Amino acid sequence: MKSRQGMMPIIDEILALDVICGDYTVKSRNKLNNNWLLIDVETCYGLKKLMIPENPEKPDYKGLITKILERINDKCGIKYRSRGIVDIISISPRSIVAQLDNNYTIKVLALLEDDVMEYKVLEYLTSIRYPNIPRLSCSLTYDSWQVAIITDYIDGTPLASEVINYAQSASRGKPILPGLISDVGKLLADLHNALYKCTHEWCKPEIAGSLRAEKWLDRIRVRAKWITKYSHVLKDPLLGEGAVGLLDLAYKLYDPSILSSRIVFRIHGDMHLYQLYRVDSSIMITDFEGEPYKEPGFKNEKEPPERDLAALIRSIDYATVMAIMEKEAMGLKESLEHLNDDLLRWEYMVAQELIESYIRGLSEDLQVTRSNLGSSLLFWLVERISYEILYEIRAKTGLYHIPLNAILRMSEGRDPIMGLASY
Repeated sequence: MKSRQGMMPIIDEILALDVICGDYTVKSRNKLNNNWLLIDVETCYGLKKLMIPENPEKPDYKGLITKILERINDKCGIKYRSRGIVDIISISPRSIVAQLDNNYTIKVLALLEDDVMEYKVLEYLTSIRYPNIPRLSCSLTYDSWQVAIITDYIDGTPLASEVINYAQSASRGKPILPGLISDVGKLLADLHNALYKCTHEWCKPEIAGSLRAEKWLDRIRVRAKWITKYSHVLKDPLLGEGAVGLLDLAYKLYDPSILSSRIVFRIHGDMHLYQLYRVDSSIMITDFEGEPYKEPGFKNEKEPPERDLAALIRSIDYATVMAIMEKEAMGLKESLEHLNDDLLRWEYMVAQELIESYIRGLSEDLQVTRSNLGSSLLFWLVERISYEILYEIRAKTGLYHIPLNAILRMSEGRDPIMGLASY
């Protein structure tokens, strides 16, 4: 066994567990081809498998995808064979996405985790002919670990761009309610209606129970500790204040009798405006992998549907800040100072329309989730913010002050979003 000492920095970049776990152990290293390695790493959150380039300075992404395609072709047969790669769409430390020449997309995970459910969710939704997703054509797994999926190629623009435009209008004193928000609310309801009917063990509905509710609160407790650690590492005292605000709000909003009685099932798990694409007159939902840095939670956990709703509401706040940054050509911290009461009221108005349209679209079976929806939704807003702060820090996006600002506003009673408790 080898410690991480002397190992490539890319392992740290992919795992982003240095402050959270400390050290890890490399259990094994195997060659995938001439340019890529498959490495088993034991962390404080279990075994992870990483596909990393032997030469991080010149990673051969097309070579890796070609190798994966050979295995997928053997499994799926001639129908899905690709003659080549048209374009690399996106590269992140954890995945590579490419467009294939037969109008498909391949997503290869550089980090393999045994709790990723994307291929199962897409397989189910494709089997029932759910229309608003990139249909699954084939998947490649290693034991139960998702390695790659091939889906329809989606040629569209993220809805985030449209909402940013509306937010810029609101910042000019013209608070228009985006018509697309009601479409998004209905779309989310349609997705939940479909997933609620799933009868497999990994997805079927059940009552949350007290143990799950306690674990949800514990997520926030643990993340608050990590955020406090990062406040010292990054020398940012506001993170320490944010950790205190998270805990204060979480304890105030935690009602075990309400949360333990919620219906849970397989939901999207990372629903935000950059996961939704405008394709002609339709809106498509993408990326069912779940939150990239969900610890201490797991991606295969069943959760209440309002968690997706909370994530969408949070992405409206992100879009508003991005609108200020673009319109005023300001940095992040200065833009947050321009997030005034009028814009916060506009965000609240948009969130209300999203919730109302979502409720209208729910099936009769899911109407039961309307009871105590507001109380549960506020708890999940806080939980999502705890995730967002850590995600932005660990992914090194430079954006962690957006959710941090939100939790400080909410804990100080300065954000109209707290009014959602009335639902």
